[in-house]
Amino acid sequence: MSQDRLQRILARAGVASRRASEELIRQGRVSVNGRVATLGERADAERDAIKVDGRRVKPTVPRRYLLLNKPRRYVTTRADPEGRTTVYDLVPPGWRRGLVPVGRLDYDSEGLLVLTDDGDFAHRLSHPSFGCTKTYEVKVKGVPERSAVERLRQGVTLAGRRTAPARVSLLRKPRPERREVNSWWTVELVEGRTRQVREMFRSVGHPVQRLRRVAIGGLSDPRLGPGGLRELTLEERRRLAGEGGANRRRGRARRAAPEGGTPRRTSSPGGRSEPRPRRVGEASPAGHDPGARALVVAIDGPAGVGKSTVARLVAEQLGLTCLETGAMYRGVALKAMEQGVDPGDRAAVEGLLADLDLRLEGRPGQPARVLLDGRPLGRRSRLPEVSDVTSRIAVYPQVRRELVARQRAFAERQGAVLEGRDTGSRVVPETPHKFFLTAPVEVRLERRRGQLAPAGAELSVAAMEKELRRRDHRDTHRAESPLVRDDSYFELDTGALDAEQVAAEIVRRVRSRAGGWPGSGPSAAPPAS
Repeated sequence: MSQDRLQRILARAGVASRRASEELIRQGRVSVNGRVATLGERADAERDAIKVDGRRVKPTVPRRYLLLNKPRRYVTTRADPEGRTTVYDLVPPGWRRGLVPVGRLDYDSEGLLVLTDDGDFAHRLSHPSFGCTKTYEVKVKGVPERSAVERLRQGVTLAGRRTAPARVSLLRKPRPERREVNSWWTVELVEGRTRQVREMFRSVGHPVQRLRRVAIGGLSDPRLGPGGLRELTLEERRRLAGEGGANRRRGRARRAAPEGGTPRRTSSPGGRSEPRPRRVGEASPAGHDPGARALVVAIDGPAGVGKSTVARLVAEQLGLTCLETGAMYRGVALKAMEQGVDPGDRAAVEGLLADLDLRLEGRPGQPARVLLDGRPLGRRSRLPEVSDVTSRIAVYPQVRRELVARQRAFAERQGAVLEGRDTGSRVVPETPHKFFLTAPVEVRLERRRGQLAPAGAELSVAAMEKELRRRDHRDTHRAESPLVRDDSYFELDTGALDAEQVAAEIVRRVRSRAGGWPGSGPSAAPPAS
């Protein structure tokens, strides 16, 4: 691995931001191979022994990039002395380590907030020199006069420092018919001082009554409701980081341009404009950036309708990996059973998530493997007692949020056929390729018997039917991600068709809607007529 500046290594390792890492070096708290480091020194993160306060800094691990829609009355800090809820309460426990918010939103503000453990990325988005614009919608008391708005645009003095120029435009006038006296404004800033927008409007006599951040750079997500959390895609990260760098280069070009001159306009290679971001599940056209979001197919339905078999056949024909999302919940159930955790103790079950080693491995055209502590789940996860614990712990909101986020990230990263109970309603609701499988109870019971036989379990028909109905009730009545079916799904009865016929119909519809998606594996068949 090549050498890099020490403060960059520390920032990437999640020790601190790059600027804070520089301060650690100045204070003599950082050492390299037993020697106190100096600012500007370079090191190799994998070969050199880098320590902060005597503790070894581990080499860079895969980074996490989250987008949160912060609700009002949450504090943007890790711990609050007053005991108020924080934004970290909205993040799964297993994801919190090393996360820092990029730009704060105060207690009464709401809107988009990026959380990451990548110090360089955070610096690129937050430092004004990179010019990453933040957009706010602001409700203020009364209607500022034109002169006041112009002052805001040109910059006002706050705490002895003048603010940078800002874009301020009227979003909505008061509506007299509704007896409204207050107005809404759109504000775009590249700075991020504490309570800056509130203080700007206060300085011109129009206090802020409500404030929400609706975009960071070119990134917005109107579908992400208050408290909603998701991972940024690779494409979104590139756009955010690229925009910051491009804005910084444009700023340098303007400063370097001769007086009265115009800075040289830059464009992407070949003069091409950036393509619009696609929704999850839309097929990427031939030759497009491999980092773009790929094809995702969601197959949902209750237990025993043949989802696993159908999903594997669809994945083979489309050249995608197949993920049985229920296997991840069985992994959590197995962990709880191994640790002697009562599945009825919600706090104890959710407490397992912080150190849960549950990983996914998948290749195109093959089923994804779920690894618990480095080992495949295997047939043990199919035992009736495991299924019972699984259905009990799967109702816990924190468990579902944690696993849904992992499943979504897996699908967005490489494309997949997902099968489960909530893949189309919660994991990838944006995909246009959603299918709901059904079957008569007697058919489901027979398939359930076939699932249990390899695991060496035997149940009477009455016992299996009781278990099936209990699982159906839990699946459809749980508070978080219940099994639902709406008009966005195409329904198929697997009792009237065999698995090959169901898979063929799904593949035909996916290819038709995705514009003749060819698949990427050797088993991909030609488009159906």
